[in-house]
Amino acid sequence: MALISVIVPIFNVEKYLKQCINSIQNQSIPDLEIILINDGSEDSSGNIANDLAKSDNRIKVIHKENAGPSSARNAGIENAVGDFISFIDSDDWIESNFLEEMYLQAVQNHADIAITGITVDYIKEKRKEIIAYPKKMNCIVKDQIGLFFWELHKRKLSNYPVTRLFKRELLIENKIKFDTNLSVGEDLLFNLEAFKHAEFVCVNNLAPYHYMKREISTLTSNYNPNFIQANHLQIKAYKDFFSYYKMNDVKYIDLLETFSYKIYLGFATNLFKKNNPFNFNDRIKMVNNEIFKSENLRRKVLYRKPENLNQKIFKYALLFRSPYLMVFIYQLLFFLRNNFEFLYLKFRPLLRKYI
Repeated sequence: MALISVIVPIFNVEKYLKQCINSIQNQSIPDLEIILINDGSEDSSGNIANDLAKSDNRIKVIHKENAGPSSARNAGIENAVGDFISFIDSDDWIESNFLEEMYLQAVQNHADIAITGITVDYIKEKRKEIIAYPKKMNCIVKDQIGLFFWELHKRKLSNYPVTRLFKRELLIENKIKFDTNLSVGEDLLFNLEAFKHAEFVCVNNLAPYHYMKREISTLTSNYNPNFIQANHLQIKAYKDFFSYYKMNDVKYIDLLETFSYKIYLGFATNLFKKNNPFNFNDRIKMVNNEIFKSENLRRKVLYRKPENLNQKIFKYALLFRSPYLMVFIYQLLFFLRNNFEFLYLKFRPLLRKYI
């Protein structure tokens, strides 16, 4: 039986798949099961996966109809036989010590979850951001896991399932899966559920997972039709998690308030992302109904200091009670960002603290 089952969901990644799989094949811990889930790819990704499997008996390929990355990961969980499970995205890559470092730490400390950091490679901007825990902690026991997850949240390490090693038994016995109805927030929900059932977790201070960010900003990614629903589910999951670990301090309540506020800010920008079906008048109606009719939201915004340009636009348009102003400004910003990317990239270092 393999020590680790590595699950890789695949969809239209023919340019990047070999680099990803080669980095898994070259891990310093060789006793792996590599499960490639071809989620209805329309390019040559499925054929590439088949060819890779021919040269490495550790690779198993599953072809299925397209149903999204959550469905693909769940299929991987159902077919995995390793002691531990790792999730790797098919357009990323991992350094050779990625799995061994987490595995050894997990085994030595009888941990259900092992955690590492992440290196975000901004391809177009030609820069890297290393997000890692500041020190290596051997073990976090059950009654401290809630507080530890809060530390991960503050360090922007709470959302990633790809930087964890999960004991397969933990996932199977507690029926922990990814929500296939969501296209945003499903990673956080999965992590919260796993951390809620874990008895011991451990973390190191490395960042050997390389997340390849090829878009210049999340603002340029695709429109998400269930944005508000997904974010409300995240708030509920956080509430359940805080309640489970008896985390009643004001800072946790403030997190939920901030989360609630940012849902509506994200809702506004979501209307302008790629593949959205709306015209100017549609957006006016949606922004007015979802945002400007909420007095509770207005009060939250009034007492919060904006952290960046996006929040400033949102706040002042809301306080001026003008959905037309909000829609016009966001439409202009997205037009400039999408059509004059070279200028954005050139001045990005100067604007980074504002955008």
